[in-house]
Amino acid sequence: MHKYILIGIALITCWYFFGHTEKVILGAGALAPKAPQQIPVNIPAFTFKNHQITPLAEFEIKAKVLSRKNYTLDAIADLVPTDLALGWGNMSDERIVNDFNISQSNRWYYFRTHTDLISVHEAHNSSANMHIIPGNDLVEIRLKRVKMGEIINIKGYLVKFTAPDGRTYISSLSREDTGAGACEIILVADLWTDYY
Repeated sequence: MHKYILIGIALITCWYFFGHTEKVILGAGALAPKAPQQIPVNIPAFTFKNHQITPLAEFEIKAKVLSRKNYTLDAIADLVPTDLALGWGNMSDERIVNDFNISQSNRWYYFRTHTDLISVHEAHNSSANMHIIPGNDLVEIRLKRVKMGEIINIKGYLVKFTAPDGRTYISSLSREDTGAGACEIILVADLWTDYY
């Protein structure tokens, strides 16, 4: 009997930490109307968490969190613990986003929709899967508190990084690409919402 109770507690604990996702409801309207901004930089590479990091561009975004996915077991999870699917412009409007089925898996972001309020082309160009590298302890704490549906602000750098095993990962520098290589990799210097 005790064994089944312990199994039940373990399952509830796993659900809370890995499956439970609180969602923030903010209502209709494009609450993050502007596209992300980036400025090319020429900053030397440096080592961070045993990875060689090369900044490619300053990056700033205000966006709606469409989905989030934490990773613990893949090859880059020690540096990139979380992916955020973010939307701006019309993809920050709950009236539109509520008609989307959004998911993340294996470092990819997927959506399906039948809405006629936005074209698939605009949806692709107004949203992206972003690999988040917490640049400091405060960002790491705040990242853990990010909820689906809320509006967040991020400042940092789009980067290229080389892992200890020699594999190199390069951020997209365009909001209009799709498929392999289209994700942004952000070394986040600051992350906040209206709440903190």
